[in-house]
Amino acid sequence: GASDGRLGVAVIDLNNASTTARKAWFLFEDEMVALGAGITSAHANPVRTALNQCLLKGPVTADGATLARGRRTLPAAHWVHHDGVGYVLPAKGPVSLENNARTGSWQRVHQSVSPTPLSRDIFTLWLEHGTRPNDESYSYIVVPKASASEVASYAASSPIRVLVNTEALQGVRHDPMRA
Repeated sequence: GASDGRLGVAVIDLNNASTTARKAWFLFEDEMVALGAGITSAHANPVRTALNQCLLKGPVTADGATLARGRRTLPAAHWVHHDGVGYVLPAKGPVSLENNARTGSWQRVHQSVSPTPLSRDIFTLWLEHGTRPNDESYSYIVVPKASASEVASYAASSPIRVLVNTEALQGVRHDPMRA
């Protein structure tokens, strides 16, 4: 990664358990752009990219509609908003979302903690790449500290342009904001 203290970039060349990907994060003053390319896996397990998983706090809105609790795939979402954070999908693609109660034990993560199950309302947003993906890619933008209406406006005229998103090269451009 590299930063000048105001703007930054981080990259990873993922190669883990027969799954490979090139991922990059570009950090600007008001948003973060995430790119993934060359996503390939020999595993029969589904491959997913998590945009966020956190405690559910308030309503979840997608493309202007407040969503009821549940689990769903939004086939052509442009943006999602939860708890003051917007997630913009420049290519208006499918995204999976769950805003529901989940039950589990921390012991799944570490054997030394209690096996007692806990239940909490959770927000999860992710991209599905399927089983055995071959050269899949994605792009999304995270817009923090924004209302749902601000995210809708941002998505309609985003200053971000994905210039290239391949296994060999990833790059974005931040145009000046339009008035």
